[in-house]
Amino acid sequence: MKSFKGLPGIALAAIVSVSAGAALADYPERTINMIVPFSAGGPNDTIARAIAAGLEEELGQTIIVENKPGAAGNIGTLGVVRAEPDGYTILFVSSGPMLINTTLYSNAGYDPRTDLTPIALAGTMPNVVLVNPSIGVTDMKGLAEYAKANEGVSYGSAGAGNTTHIAGFMLSRELDDRLMHVPYPGTAAAMKDLLGGHISLVFSDTMTAMPYIESGALTALAVAPERSAVLPDVPTLAEQGFDIEDINPAFGILGPPDMPEDVVDTLNDAIQATLDSPEMTALMARLGMERAPIRTSVEFADYIRSEVDRLGEMVRLTGVTID
Repeated sequence: MKSFKGLPGIALAAIVSVSAGAALADYPERTINMIVPFSAGGPNDTIARAIAAGLEEELGQTIIVENKPGAAGNIGTLGVVRAEPDGYTILFVSSGPMLINTTLYSNAGYDPRTDLTPIALAGTMPNVVLVNPSIGVTDMKGLAEYAKANEGVSYGSAGAGNTTHIAGFMLSRELDDRLMHVPYPGTAAAMKDLLGGHISLVFSDTMTAMPYIESGALTALAVAPERSAVLPDVPTLAEQGFDIEDINPAFGILGPPDMPEDVVDTLNDAIQATLDSPEMTALMARLGMERAPIRTSVEFADYIRSEVDRLGEMVRLTGVTID
């Protein structure tokens, strides 16, 4: 090993600077692990794997997608928070861990505003209000009348504090608090009970909702916040007179705290190129996913700070806290 003993300070600093620059310029040199803090098969996993495939093309390295579910996404997220900030461990995540859990949990173990490095916001997915056809409702006016005429009209969610819970809570407020919340351990369980007629309605993302709508098993009453290309004939909540804030799920890529700026820029450039590719554009269209107008990591950081505050206030309105 060479010794730098006796070199002037300026010369030594120059060597260190050149070495660091070379290290960043060579990124990535090996496999990148993308952590998805949810089980396989859902929207997070589906979108993450598609983006990972595109990143392999853009970066010339293997991207391994690892599912690490638990505690509404907190377990996998904490693993990334504690990882080395070298760009070889990144996180693909949705609104819960990215924007909500820091308020929902009395101690989530991290704060997304300070303990993660924002890399890129991938997009958002509209919410759909779904009901079982057996209740005979085809629009929001009909749902309001149904809720007024029947006791115990219930909405299911993918868990307390989840975006589907917050959306249902806000809708219930518009209906004079006539809806009863039934939390489930995930979307699949809520959809099963909706199909079975055990609950009256569910807020769902478009990817999950579409097969049930297309088969006629469930009826879509409204979308939010805007009309969706995959459901062009379904009006928005606002169009039907319901003033509910935007609570649709968002998806982003983040890393451990203190990642080098050059590494963040390299990843962001590759992610933007992937999202703009014909293949990804077609997939997002099929899923009903909207491309985010936010393109830089700096804008993404601002978005996270703003949304944590906005959604945190909604979580507090529900009165739910998880220890």
